[in-house]
Amino acid sequence: MLESAVGSGAMGQRERLMAAARRLVQEQGYARTTSRDLAAAAEANIASINYHYGSKEELLTAALMETVDSWGDKIVSAPAAAPSGETAAPDAARERLARLWDEVIESFTTERAMIVAAVEAFAQAERLPRVREQLAAAYERSRVPLGRQLQGTRPPTANPQWAAPQGAAPQGAAPQGVQPRKVEPDGTEPHGAEPHGALPHGAEAHGGEPYGAGSDGERTARAVGSVYSALIAGLSLQWLVDPENAPSADEVMLGLQAMVTSVRSTDQSG
Repeated sequence: MLESAVGSGAMGQRERLMAAARRLVQEQGYARTTSRDLAAAAEANIASINYHYGSKEELLTAALMETVDSWGDKIVSAPAAAPSGETAAPDAARERLARLWDEVIESFTTERAMIVAAVEAFAQAERLPRVREQLAAAYERSRVPLGRQLQGTRPPTANPQWAAPQGAAPQGAAPQGVQPRKVEPDGTEPHGAEPHGALPHGAEAHGGEPYGAGSDGERTARAVGSVYSALIAGLSLQWLVDPENAPSADEVMLGLQAMVTSVRSTDQSG
């Protein structure tokens, strides 16, 4: 608990502020949390917020991004990962994607406070350039690893057939050992950290090439991650304002399969 950690002196002032911000964003929301609330919860003075994080909004945004990152890691890790050493059949890929969307949509109910806080943070981005930069950086750093982990991407030279079978993930599951991004609470990279989504030193992908190597492989991973990010963000808003009529996981899968079929038909006819 935050209170016990503060009382025991187990955390420094910067860490206490971050812990307080993460808790208050969930309990009170982004917009309703004041500097006084943060300082009181962290047993710190108000000036320490600007000293450590630049502003109240930058602290709240950093806390929110940590919460979103934790949520994302939990959502995408289990359903989308293929068994180690196995190549997923199309039916297995469809099943994993269906489980993913089940998990995502279920989380819209359990993590509603986080979604509301995210909407409030985006509203602040219009007038606060630093908050906008934090949010933009969070999107950008998540695209490639998200694409790799959820869909599995390889350089086109290793798999020239860009269109997978209907509903299937492209051949080649995301490799084991890709670690979640580690950043400081203010969104900066720890000194000496490897690029997000990089494999452990010496790891290789199918065909002996680094996973997602080259500009084409990186571009594919980025595109896949961007599409998934857009789908999740759009669905979260629909579930926030109209949960009774928002799409179910089955409807999401149906829509995705129909779009893939349409794209493949257009490509073949061309």
